[in-house]
Amino acid sequence: FFFGGCNIFHTMEKSAMDRTIPPAIDYPRQPVDEAMQVLTQIMYLIVYVIVILFVLFPIMSGTVFPNFGELSVIFSDVNPWAYAGLGAAIAIGLSIVGAAWGIFLTGASIAGAAIRAPQIRSKNLISIIFCEAVAIYGIII
Repeated sequence: FFFGGCNIFHTMEKSAMDRTIPPAIDYPRQPVDEAMQVLTQIMYLIVYVIVILFVLFPIMSGTVFPNFGELSVIFSDVNPWAYAGLGAAIAIGLSIVGAAWGIFLTGASIAGAAIRAPQIRSKNLISIIFCEAVAIYGIII
C-alpha cells in the first residue's frame, strides 16, 4: 500500500505536467504585409517629391543656393505668433502620427501574438496605452 498501492502522487505529477506551457515553436519569419509595403511606398514618394522640388529643380534652373538676404527679409516680415502656431501644429501633428505608427505596429504584433498564445492578449494592452499617451502629450503641448 505504501510503495505502490496508492497512485495519488503519480496522478498529481501527471496532471501538473499536463498544465505546463508547451515549448516555444520556432516559426519562420513572415513576409512584410501589404499595409507596411504601402506605407513604405508613400514614404519613398514623399522623399522623392522633396528631392525633386528642393534639389533637382534649383540645380536645373541654375540657382542652387537662395539669396539669404532675401530670405531674412521674408522671414522677418512674418508675425511671430505665426511661428508659435506653426510649431504647435507641427508638435500636435507629429505626436499623433507617431502615436498612430506605434499603435499600428504594436496592434499588429499583439494580433499575431494573440493567435499564437491567446492567454497573453490582455497583458499586451499597456503598449497601446503608452502610444495613446504620446498623442495626449502632443495635444497638451
